[in-house]
Amino acid sequence: MPQKKRRNKWIIPAVLAVLAVGVAVLATLNKQEVPLDQIERNEVVVKADGAEIGRFSLDTVKRMEKVEFSDRIKETGKAAVKAQFGGVLLRDVLMSIGVDPSEYRNVAYKALDMYTSAGTVDEIMQDGKVYVVYERDGRQTRPKHEGGTGPLEIVIAGEQFSLRNCKFLMEIDFS
Repeated sequence: MPQKKRRNKWIIPAVLAVLAVGVAVLATLNKQEVPLDQIERNEVVVKADGAEIGRFSLDTVKRMEKVEFSDRIKETGKAAVKAQFGGVLLRDVLMSIGVDPSEYRNVAYKALDMYTSAGTVDEIMQDGKVYVVYERDGRQTRPKHEGGTGPLEIVIAGEQFSLRNCKFLMEIDFS
């Protein structure tokens, strides 16, 4: 009986140690350097198969003709709400920097917090479907460190649960 108590005494610390090591390993695998200069310039890097093919900034998007649209947004743990957005079709932003999305099939949107969502080029080519937005409800979207969702984000119009929208947009990667 005393031997069983000694063994049980070590089970919880052993499990905690294994969990701590697991968390450390996963954190190391998921760690990615965030380019601070890119964040300060409010830039989005556009890649194809991992290689950079272009960049655009908040200023680039704001110089284009703004499109206003409304959509229902569902955030985790909250009811869906209708929001008014201001931005530009992603297709138009890409074409303005010399990137033709029709040369590719798939796209991944990556956020500053490493959230990644996927889509297709067919969606990007549709009118009124995929936007780069910088305004929500008449106000410019603020960066993450100010509690905002921007300065740029991807909104895929008509998404039922908003899961593929990408706040804090940092990178677009085509394949």
